[in-house]
Amino acid sequence: MLPSNTIRSYVCLCSRCSKLTHVFNGIQVPGLQVSPVVHQSHQLNDQRLRILESLDNFLDDSVSDKSGLSNPSTEENDSNSLLGTQPDLREPLESSPTSRMGVQLEIQTDDVLDPDLEITTFDPSHFMQHTLNGENPSVIHACLIASCMSIFDHTSLYNSSWLLQAQRNSLEIHIKSSESSLEGLLQPLDYTSQLALQRLPKKIQTVMRWLNIEPSLDYYTCCPDCFALYPLEHTSPVCSHLDDQVPGSLDLLYQNNQPELSIKTTGPPQHGSKRRIRKHSSHGTREEPGEEIGVSMANAQLGEDTSSGDDQFDPLDNQFYGEMEITFVKSFCRMGNLAALLRDETKLPESLRPYASQLHSIFEPQDFQPKSSDIYNSQPLDDDVLDQLVLRLNATQANDWQWKSSSTWCRMSAEDRIKYSPVSSQAHFKTGVKHNNVHYQTHKKSPKNTVVHVVSQTNGATLFGKITKIFSHRRIPGHENSPVDETWLLVRYYKPLSAGMPNPFSRVGEPDLQAHLRLENWSRPYLTRLSEVVASCAWIIYEKGEIHYLLDKKSIALVSLHR
Repeated sequence: MLPSNTIRSYVCLCSRCSKLTHVFNGIQVPGLQVSPVVHQSHQLNDQRLRILESLDNFLDDSVSDKSGLSNPSTEENDSNSLLGTQPDLREPLESSPTSRMGVQLEIQTDDVLDPDLEITTFDPSHFMQHTLNGENPSVIHACLIASCMSIFDHTSLYNSSWLLQAQRNSLEIHIKSSESSLEGLLQPLDYTSQLALQRLPKKIQTVMRWLNIEPSLDYYTCCPDCFALYPLEHTSPVCSHLDDQVPGSLDLLYQNNQPELSIKTTGPPQHGSKRRIRKHSSHGTREEPGEEIGVSMANAQLGEDTSSGDDQFDPLDNQFYGEMEITFVKSFCRMGNLAALLRDETKLPESLRPYASQLHSIFEPQDFQPKSSDIYNSQPLDDDVLDQLVLRLNATQANDWQWKSSSTWCRMSAEDRIKYSPVSSQAHFKTGVKHNNVHYQTHKKSPKNTVVHVVSQTNGATLFGKITKIFSHRRIPGHENSPVDETWLLVRYYKPLSAGMPNPFSRVGEPDLQAHLRLENWSRPYLTRLSEVVASCAWIIYEKGEIHYLLDKKSIALVSLHR
């Protein structure tokens, strides 16, 4: 039982402590484990040293400036500053092919056309080459936040634009507070700072075009019966795809000696054609169809007009263009494009990469990682558990190494130590862990989340048991490799029924119910990998003779929640 007044500690990585090491789970790691007060004092001392160092560099630079020499570090800082010379995001200036300004959202005219397939192949290289390197990190971060809220959180255009304006105000306050006194916050910005803030777009549509996440769609008219595709500018009022292939169908359709539908006049249906016909911005200027025999495809899908007194009704006059489907496709494409941009940190400025994980956590939530740790949670493993750990690691050749317990490894000769890696007897114990979006906890913490369904990696056996302990263990394979952290469980498994005991669940098809009956007799704790856990279980306990009069032992019925 941990004491109520637990002591929190921080791993200090200041300029001095980073050169030292401390013991974590029996392994020497960089940094020094200190109290929160000491950690704060070390950070303040490092900040004071950096300010003094920058002041000394500033004095040296002023001397060299007087002598006519330029300082390259100052020029580099100016280029990364919010007040540096950056192009206006609202003006389509010419730039390199990898810049946002060089990306053309329109379909290029030099698309490759395969004469054999008659299908236009688009070149997506401008999407792959698009990068945000060289742009202002403050402006990029504000635009990424607004685009994430607009796309993943479905924020309206008005609210997204409001968020851009709010971030513009935050940047303005930051500039005033960093360059002026407290009274200077009430003064307007100078002209150069105002120019810098004007680089931030005012509308979210501009941000999407700048980030190159806006998709380019092709539009076709689809027959609701046979799903034939027609270009918008060559769509016939009547689908002739099936009529041309069924003998005699045209004679039944045109009974009033009307001229038959000719392929030369209407154009052949182009199934799956990728040829660029028209753009979405102009799809609302559709021509009025002429009076033709047959039923239009729009009427075939929408049905006849049943309203009274409205003889001018025509579905084509009511913007029958699949606006809902277009909205869905655009949203899905924007999500994929923005997620790919955030996952590839090489496309972001180096100063913005440490914050990329926080940005894409909006669609990939991350578990909370505390900066401090409880020093009482690091405890030694029992001898039986340590022996099981060594056996499990050697059975699977973990990390392509042979393992020995740390006490055994220390007693070995120098020649034999090279062949093995030590297994530390220290571990970091927890009360719960998350695996495959399911929370598992120890029996002492929460009995309802402790019964698990396990499939052994050794022999593939199906096991059921309850978790008694959860701990994370760190090991170092070899001497030059990086540490490996792995979570382990101590599970007491329920014993299966012997051959002579009655089992009513054996008559129930397991694929349907997946119910298993076990005796409520626990085995000793066995070490189990977290990856071996399949799912949690629902269970019910039966007393002696309750489920069957011949079963004179207490039993438990389990149903795996894995689907």
